[in-house]
Amino acid sequence: MRYWIASNSFRVLATMSFLLVACAICWAGEKAHREAGAHEHGNGRANIAVEGNKLLFELEMPAADVVGFEHDASTAAQKTAVADAKKLLGQPTAIIALPAAANCRVRKSSSEFEKHGGEHAEFHAAYELECGNIAALATMEFKHFKAFPRAKKLDVVVIGSRAQKSFDVTPEQPTILFKGLF
Repeated sequence: MRYWIASNSFRVLATMSFLLVACAICWAGEKAHREAGAHEHGNGRANIAVEGNKLLFELEMPAADVVGFEHDASTAAQKTAVADAKKLLGQPTAIIALPAAANCRVRKSSSEFEKHGGEHAEFHAAYELECGNIAALATMEFKHFKAFPRAKKLDVVVIGSRAQKSFDVTPEQPTILFKGLF
């Protein structure tokens, strides 16, 4: 019985690792493709992976949706807007809401403003959270729509230990359900 549990745990871990690597490769390929082409204003992307008690979250949004422009910040007001946006995006609790019962704590957080050739720039945020009660992680609410009213839609992909699912999140429907994913 112990062998079965250990080998089953190994299979789950191996499968999750494979999915995370595959997702990262796809994300990198899509990112490289998007850098050469235009992105759609109002439309962001998020990738979420849940492995064990960890939740990994990546968010990508056109800079026009966040600060209202996509060029290098040149004025003092623009530089302040970029700095303020990076600070806000670096605070996961300002961007997403999770059930308190899941007892999730931020382990790592980052945010960047990235300029791509021409007049395209994006903000990227990445979070790693550790949850004390992953079974209670039933929902995620996206609060960024209130902070960035130019954002109109978020394409979300969730990879869990049991399934993968995509969601279209909008200001009118800002919450996703994780039921059956892990």
